Amino acid sequence: MRILGINISHHSSSCMVKDGDIEWFIEESRLSKDKHHHIEYFNGGFYGAELLKNIDHIDHIVFASFCSKWHDWRRIACCLQAISEQECSYGEVIFDPYEHHLYHAHNAFYASGFDEAIALVMDGSGALYKPMVDLEKGFYRESESVYHCEYPDRILAKERHYSAYEQENIEPIHEGINTLSNTFPAALIFSRLCESFGFGARGADAGKVMGMSAYGTPDVYNRPWYIKSKGGHWITDNTVLYEDMLPFFEGEKDFQKQADIAYKLQEETKNYTINKLESIIDKYSPKNIVLSGGYFMNCVNNYAYLKAFPQIKFFVDPIAFDCGTAIGAAKKVWYNITGDTTIRKFENLYFGPNNAYISRNK
Repeated sequence: MRILGINISHHSSSCMVKDGDIEWFIEESRLSKDKHHHIEYFNGGFYGAELLKNIDHIDHIVFASFCSKWHDWRRIACCLQAISEQECSYGEVIFDPYEHHLYHAHNAFYASGFDEAIALVMDGSGALYKPMVDLEKGFYRESESVYHCEYPDRILAKERHYSAYEQENIEPIHEGINTLSNTFPAALIFSRLCESFGFGARGADAGKVMGMSAYGTPDVYNRPWYIKSKGGHWITDNTVLYEDMLPFFEGEKDFQKQADIAYKLQEETKNYTINKLESIIDKYSPKNIVLSGGYFMNCVNNYAYLKAFPQIKFFVDPIAFDCGTAIGAAKKVWYNITGDTTIRKFENLYFGPNNAYISRNK
C-alpha cells in the first residue's frame, strides 16, 4: 500500500509511506531552490510529483494544511494535476483542514519509539476553530494542543487552546476541551519579534532571536508577560507585551536592546511552557511526553524541560515545523486503515531519495 502525504501550507513537503515505512520525504524547497516555496500553479506547481515518474498508482493521498479557506483547494488541485501528468493514478483523496496539530502529534509520536505518550503541540498558528468558521463568527486558530497517544491509531485530543491574537485581553472561554482566548502563542511572539527586528516573517528566522538572547541582560524588562486568568489559565498580558515590543516596530535597532528583549522572550516562554508541562503531568501522569510544533525548534529551552522534569522521558520531534505534517498525515492514514501496531521510530533523518533533484540540476 502506498500513501502520499503532502503539506500544502508554508514549509511545503511530501512523504511517501509504503507498507508502513517512509519510502521518501522531502521539502519542496529542496526541489524548487526557493527557501519560502509555496505549492502554486504560478510558482512551479508541485515539484514532488517528479518523484512519481516510476510509480503507477497511489492508494491514498492525504493533504495537510494549517487551514486556509482561500488557498487550500487551489493547491490541492495543483498537486493532483501534477500527479496525473506523471501518469500516476490514485485512489482516495483525504483532506481535513481542521486537524493541523493532530498531524504534528502523529509525526512526533510515531517517530518517538514510545508505545504510549502525551503529545504537546505548540506553534504560532494552527487550524481555524471549526464551529466559528462554519458560523462565520471569528477566526480563532489553535495555538496549543494536548493529545493522548497509543497504538494503533488512538491519538485523541484532550485539550485545545485557540487564540484570535487581538490586543485586548479577554477571560478565556471554555467550550468542552477547547479554550478560546486572545493569548499570544509563544511561537507567534518569536515571529512578531523577528518582524520587528527586520528578520524573516512567520518565524522563519526565530533561531536568530534565540541566539541573540544569549547576549541579553536579565531584569531589563521586569514586567511579566504572562498573567493568570480568573479560571487559572496562564495568558499573555497583551498590553505589557505590546508596550515592550513597540519601540522595535517603530525602528529601534540598538543590538543590546534587541538582545535584552530576546532574553526576556526566551525566559518568559520557557517558564510558561514549564507551567504547561506541570499541568499536563498533574492531570495525566504520563511517563513519556512528545513535543512538536514550531515552538519546539527552540533547542535551548528544550534542554530546560529535561532538567525540570527528570522523571519524564521526552522526545522532541526533529521535524517539528510544518513540513513534518506530511509524514504525520501519511502515518495517520496507514495506522488508521491497517490497525498496525508496529513501532517504527526514526533511526535517522536521511529519508532521501538520493536522486530527488537530479532532473532539475543536470
